[in-house]
Amino acid sequence: MASQQGEKSFLKALETERVKTSTVSRSKIDVILSECDKAFKEDLLKALGNTNYSARNIATVLKNFGYVISDSSVKRWRQINNG
Repeated sequence: MASQQGEKSFLKALETERVKTSTVSRSKIDVILSECDKAFKEDLLKALGNTNYSARNIATVLKNFGYVISDSSVKRWRQINNG
């Protein structure tokens, strides 16, 4: 049985919220990867997989290319995608 708070179902409210925010839940790195050209994407993925490049290095270069990104966005992406 779904939990209720008065007349509202928690799971129904949660599903409604998930649908509303499904496009904004992507990371900044995922957004950049989806918007850039193929060569840039390949280079960025190589850099993200190479621990010789720090999150700060990657974020700084992305900023120089006009992207708004933080070190922590790079760190989170690496934690999720590089295991």
